[in-house]
Amino acid sequence: MFDKEEKTESHVEEFERHIILYEKLMYNIAYRMMGNEEDAKDCTQEACIKMYKQFLKLRDKSAIKAWACKITTNVCIDAMRKQSKRTTILMDADQFAQLKSNDMTPEEAVLYQESIREIQQALDKLKLEYKTLIILRDINGLAYDEIGFAMGLKLGTVKSRLSRARKIMSKLLLEKRNKEKNKSSLLDEGGERL
Repeated sequence: MFDKEEKTESHVEEFERHIILYEKLMYNIAYRMMGNEEDAKDCTQEACIKMYKQFLKLRDKSAIKAWACKITTNVCIDAMRKQSKRTTILMDADQFAQLKSNDMTPEEAVLYQESIREIQQALDKLKLEYKTLIILRDINGLAYDEIGFAMGLKLGTVKSRLSRARKIMSKLLLEKRNKEKNKSSLLDEGGERL
């Protein structure tokens, strides 16, 4: 049998192994939900602290990924409520510069960035629950059962609400594009009204 000191050391090492595996995912969720690096780091750190405090009580170690997502999501939701802030950044300037320099022409990079901005704006208009579902599934690639665990929802509920969230998102994007299309058709090439 282990003495208390050995248990604690073993517990810390095991926890560190899991954090190393999931810290990037946790940060990514926090970044997309909070919209900036500083808040994302704060939320990720707070989520790690909460996980550490509860780690010994966790019965099913195979569910750590979903548990990490759940805690991170809840910490972000709490922080957003405190701040009354709902912006999301899908790509920062460094990521855009790297993407632009890799495979795209300048025109393609600008069009791609505009698409990202439109998606970001539509995502920010969604209810928090729908936004969270899309971030967890479509941006971070979590399985439906992991999302269900993270959000406290049944599998069927996850699927139906995600479907609803995607439909709303599509509608918002189509409305935005139609407005832009109508606006551009009212102007001739010189920028004058037809």
